[in-house]
Amino acid sequence: PAGDPAPPRPVAPAEAERAGRWKGENRTECGIHLSSRLADVAALAERAPRIKEAYAWELGATARSRTHGIVQVTQESFEADVILGYPGRAFLLEVYAPWCPHCRTFEPVYTAIAARVARTDGPGRNLSELLVLGRMDGWQNRVPDRYAGGFEVKGFPTLFLALPAARRLPLVHSAGTSDAIVTWLALSVLANRTAPPHPPPA
Repeated sequence: PAGDPAPPRPVAPAEAERAGRWKGENRTECGIHLSSRLADVAALAERAPRIKEAYAWELGATARSRTHGIVQVTQESFEADVILGYPGRAFLLEVYAPWCPHCRTFEPVYTAIAARVARTDGPGRNLSELLVLGRMDGWQNRVPDRYAGGFEVKGFPTLFLALPAARRLPLVHSAGTSDAIVTWLALSVLANRTAPPHPPPA
């Protein structure tokens, strides 16, 4: 359509015609294609300032998370990152919504956890080679249907710890302090890590 900056991405047979337009990006339709019902348009207009402010925050949060090595996960990259990626390492996924005040409060806690995991000394030091941290905007992205049973999002933010031996059945944790979460990670990851193979006899 006229005005679109790029052609839509391919869509699945059951999806709407324009479903592929913003796949993998933290954007949605502008609103003109969403509904012609007056009530829907009015509701969208009422939410617009909050949504605009939320995604202004999200741009900064994404940049800050990248400086700490946190992987930005989307619906399209979920399987490659969370389920199949990083062999031998656990994957900690935060599912959040940019408009959620609890998620914004939790953001510095999550980046602090990433910094502690990356250190070679102090609490969390044994996790640096065993754990990857990621974040996914759960307002713009859904967990793929084949994994939704294990990654059931009941609120924001939620932490899912996918261990190497059971990526489809993660452990679930609500937001908390960095100390409590690092302790939980250490107990969970170190207790479930795969032991290295014994060297062959000489």
